[in-house]
Amino acid sequence: MKQLLLNFFFALTLSFAFAQGGRSCFDCYSGGDETFNNEQGNVNVGQIADAQLNRTMVYPNPATDYIKLKKSDGVAEVRIFNVVGRQVEAYRIVEKDQSFDINNLPNGMYLVQLISPGGKIIGTHRMNKR
Repeated sequence: MKQLLLNFFFALTLSFAFAQGGRSCFDCYSGGDETFNNEQGNVNVGQIADAQLNRTMVYPNPATDYIKLKKSDGVAEVRIFNVVGRQVEAYRIVEKDQSFDINNLPNGMYLVQLISPGGKIIGTHRMNKR
């Protein structure tokens, strides 16, 4: 049953990932002040900074006792969700080279959400806890 549930959520995640089609991340962005035109339409200058923040990585993966962020600039909060969507951990202050203890979490698949100081979701990464 557990494996069936994990497979379902994995398939659901993949379907959302491919729902974007061939669109670039610039096509999905809304907000900001300055825009310029390209082949896909208007692009906001703030999008370039947002694209850089999306390069933040969660490691090690799979994790056992802790996780860290690579390129944690601009991250103010880290939230960890289980596959059902329930938040299981939250870390408010994010400093460079900070470790986040996940020792108390049961083994399984989790989603790690990175939040900017303004409360905007920077990115969501899958993490496997072993």
